[in-house]
Amino acid sequence: MFLSGNGPLVEVLQYELKGDADGGKTFVRGVKDYVKYYSVRGRVPAEHVLVYDEAQRAYDAAMVASKHPDMATTAKSEPELFVEFAERVPEWCVVVGLIGGGQEIHVGEEAGTIQWADAIKASPQHDQWTVHGPASFIEAFSDTHYIPNPVLNLDKSLRSHLSEDLHKYVADIVSNPPGTARSQAELADVLAVQGYDFRITRDLEVAKDVSARTLCRVAGFAVWNCRVEPRQGSRPLRSDERLPIHQGPALRALVRRWRGLIRAAGHAGCCAIA
Repeated sequence: MFLSGNGPLVEVLQYELKGDADGGKTFVRGVKDYVKYYSVRGRVPAEHVLVYDEAQRAYDAAMVASKHPDMATTAKSEPELFVEFAERVPEWCVVVGLIGGGQEIHVGEEAGTIQWADAIKASPQHDQWTVHGPASFIEAFSDTHYIPNPVLNLDKSLRSHLSEDLHKYVADIVSNPPGTARSQAELADVLAVQGYDFRITRDLEVAKDVSARTLCRVAGFAVWNCRVEPRQGSRPLRSDERLPIHQGPALRALVRRWRGLIRAAGHAGCCAIA
């Protein structure tokens, strides 16, 4: 069973698998629905393998209580719940956590991967768990039976396979403390050869000037410079809702120039701002 908190991804995968069984739900489920169903005492998952997508973003107990009001007084973190679900399965069960470091970006996700180690330690059956993972997690899972395996460290990027050092450059900038200017410059030179030409500035006017002179940066700046204006106060936005975007004179000029450059290049279909 593949489980994800990414609603659109779940819908797409279920659609593609709908002809196989139960509208695709036999193989793919949303984490929220799965938690809601199996949080009822006595319900036992039929699957022996549970694959949790983006496991580092699993909700803590407070967010589970927020998402499931009926569990408010008894809520546990999602890792605790999945450890509990797995322990109900007769004979054996494997929980596979797909982890992308540094992506704990929303409220309730801050605890990160350590929640899974805490969940196993808190389990009455913790001595029956064996954890396999990369060497980088040895310390986090020090109180569990942990077996490091380099094969489980997936360090090849499929999304940016033409610029394998891109993540190193970003990490070097946002880490605390950041990398040295020398190390950043060396990485920038490597990325420039791979087709990524980076410029960093704290001056908005300099950014505007560079944006106005290059097609790709016009696109990036146009998105960056937009701001959302809610019609009726602050409220969550639906995934299919069009955002009301304010475009000032400077942004409109950039968008016009961007469209002109796209048309001149013969790629009018690439224009993303209406």
